[in-house]
Amino acid sequence: MVTTKNLVKLVWAVNQSLGLKLEREEDYTYKNKKGEEDFWPLFQQHMDETETTVSLIRNRGLHSLLVPELKNVDVFLVESQPDLTFQLSLEKVSKTGITDFCFQMNDSMASMESMAKLNLE
Repeated sequence: MVTTKNLVKLVWAVNQSLGLKLEREEDYTYKNKKGEEDFWPLFQQHMDETETTVSLIRNRGLHSLLVPELKNVDVFLVESQPDLTFQLSLEKVSKTGITDFCFQMNDSMASMESMAKLNLE
């Protein structure tokens, strides 16, 4: 998602539009191949009935981008088991006016390392 709004407002809008209860978790931590560690704000909800985790994570960490290939993306909405309803969810979020642009990412848009970082379970 691309947005000019702050993260708290975005989380609230996503929760309202999708009927979620994303809650702040401990920052996501990742150490790159050079051994440098970075942290990203993370919000999640696990749904036991579908064994799915929905995560919202900012692309910009303290020192680097989570997915540097997509430097214009501000936030990722990640579902651990995406299906057709995930695309419908993106459409709902885009209609809230809180985002400037929403799209579904595919494997060809980022490196394997970046895609692995988005496996947030």
